[in-house]
Amino acid sequence: MGEILQGQTYVKFGDQDMDAYLYLDMPEGSRTYVKEDILQILEDNGITVGIIEANIEKIINSGCYRTEVKVAEGIRPVDGTDGRFEFMFNRFLDKKPVLDEDGSVDYWSLSVIENVEKGQVIACYIPPTPEKPGISVKGEQVPGRRGRELQPLKGKGFVRSDDSRTYTALIDGKIEYKNDRIYISNLYEGFEDVDVVSGNIEFRGDIVIHGNVESGVSIKATGSITIDGKVEGAHITAGKDIILRSGVQGCNKAYIKSCGNIYSKFIEMAKVEAKGMILTNAIINSTVLSEDTVILRGNKGLISGSSVKGVKGVEAVTVGTKAGVRTKVSAGASEDTYQRISALKKIIEEARLALAEAEICINELNYENSRRPVRIENDPRMMLWLRSRVRNISIINESQAELEALNAIVDKSKRAYVRVLEDGYPGSRIEIDDKSVELKEVLEGVEFRKRNHEIVMYSLIRDMSQAAE
Repeated sequence: MGEILQGQTYVKFGDQDMDAYLYLDMPEGSRTYVKEDILQILEDNGITVGIIEANIEKIINSGCYRTEVKVAEGIRPVDGTDGRFEFMFNRFLDKKPVLDEDGSVDYWSLSVIENVEKGQVIACYIPPTPEKPGISVKGEQVPGRRGRELQPLKGKGFVRSDDSRTYTALIDGKIEYKNDRIYISNLYEGFEDVDVVSGNIEFRGDIVIHGNVESGVSIKATGSITIDGKVEGAHITAGKDIILRSGVQGCNKAYIKSCGNIYSKFIEMAKVEAKGMILTNAIINSTVLSEDTVILRGNKGLISGSSVKGVKGVEAVTVGTKAGVRTKVSAGASEDTYQRISALKKIIEEARLALAEAEICINELNYENSRRPVRIENDPRMMLWLRSRVRNISIINESQAELEALNAIVDKSKRAYVRVLEDGYPGSRIEIDDKSVELKEVLEGVEFRKRNHEIVMYSLIRDMSQAAE
């Protein structure tokens, strides 16, 4: 074997001795290599692990001389994976519209805000996994790369758990990921006009728009909405107050709804609803409803060509016009409200009777089944009465909630009034609860209230003059 190994035979090792390659010179004369010769070469070079028997057989049988053949391979180490974050929100908003099936641009697909709720998990940290060492062809241990820990996330508006693995939002609002930091804010501020190109805005928090809001746009906020510019035929919905500093000119397309108060420079050709008060300088050709009061101020304080209702009351400087434009001003609870209250009481009573019947039948069936055990789902009678119970409980709860809301309106309306500080013109109609009166002549400084089932008019001018005295 020694004679055979003369010449240029050598063994080459790979990185970290993880591989071994044998270069075998031509044997002298008619002699050939056998397996034991090659194994001896490997042993002489310290190779004890991962010997590739198939390749050795190939060398012997095929005469693979003067070429490097892989004859051993170690067990490679497994690197640990680095720590990483999984984000439960969209970090990279798509601000480019997509195309509809017909090839047109869908501007409503634009994402300009990513919202989160208080208590929502926004990110989780996945810690690094441990490395696993390998073994070289020489039997030596080869270390793997240790997984790298990441620093905790920084920013504001969120909290991380004690083990730094879970990140939770502290507030409702807009979430942003900038420069490896997370920011959650309950204020969205826009400095440009909002139109169909910029897209709709829906935000959990307050919205401030410093530009205009054009037709066809929807803006929704759980908090307040303030718009510095003009509002056209847009839909504006807020969980709190709405402030329209330049008013709304809605082209009969605008819909403004607030769970708080609404303050607008003017309201023209729009539908406006508020659970709180509505304060404006003019209402023209619009439909306005407040579950509190509607108050018009300024030089005009005008209601014209509109239907305006404040459950508690309405106060305006001028109602109607000299041209006799049809104008309706209402206060109090409508006849429809009282009819709905009566209907709800009847619905609740019937549902309670049906619920009581269902409870009796369920108890009887429970007693019966206790003597011969039967699975509920296999008893059609029991399933029927259980569904009846669930259905009637739902009816009672929903009807009771609506009834409480309507009763609150009735309570607010008990001292309802319509107050005209200066001029009320013919063509105007005053309604309080289910009673109404048409203005047949120009009235100055009057207040309307309901007394003894009739609308009574009081002079504000006389009251003010008496107060002056």
